[in-house]
Amino acid sequence: MRRARSQAGFTLLETMIALAILFAALVVLVGRTAANAWLGERASRLGVATELSRMEMYEIEGDLLKNGFQELDQEEKGDFSDQGWKDYQWTYKIEKVELPSLSNMEGLAQNDDNGQSGGEDGQAGSGGLGDSPLASLMAMGGGDQSAAAGASFISSQFELISKVLEGAIRKVTLTVTWQSGGKDEQLVTTCYFTEPAAVTQTIFGGGGGGGGGNNTNTNNNTNTNTNNRSSSNNSGGIR
Repeated sequence: MRRARSQAGFTLLETMIALAILFAALVVLVGRTAANAWLGERASRLGVATELSRMEMYEIEGDLLKNGFQELDQEEKGDFSDQGWKDYQWTYKIEKVELPSLSNMEGLAQNDDNGQSGGEDGQAGSGGLGDSPLASLMAMGGGDQSAAAGASFISSQFELISKVLEGAIRKVTLTVTWQSGGKDEQLVTTCYFTEPAAVTQTIFGGGGGGGGGNNTNTNNNTNTNTNNRSSSNNSGGIR
């Protein structure tokens, strides 16, 4: 009787190649799973930071509404232990807004004119005022007598207008910091609060700090950075 022919199996080399491919695939799969988990945690913590930042900004607005604007800059720091998030810290700074001088504004208007005349395809140079109404006002120095008279009036009133605006606007920068995946992250929110009552106080010689009951308006912008200092998301405004 003839013996049955034995079937050939995989060689050692083929087995090693197959294991190597399987190992490489597993490494990629585990790496992507870990990355997805970290991104999920980061998104969750960023959402918490956004809500905490919103809450703290409301409290700052309430303090400004109650106590009014102060002449000196204010800076404080703390954490959110009372809200149950002690691993989140905050710092904020309230400062007056410094407007550019009239000569700087005229320089911007001049740069804009030079950019339009010498720039490529007639585009305005960087740093100019563009086609804004302010650019038109700053360009009133030339032309007929009425335009020159208008420019003279603007120059005479510019200092008063600057003082009024600086007294009625405060810049608030709130920074919330935390750790995600062993990396330091932060959410930076910048708000501009306005107090209409400060306009009257500035014009008629009142102090910088207004009393309670004043109306306060808000404009804000948010930015998130990691320890890699990559700008984020600028994550949008809080309100």
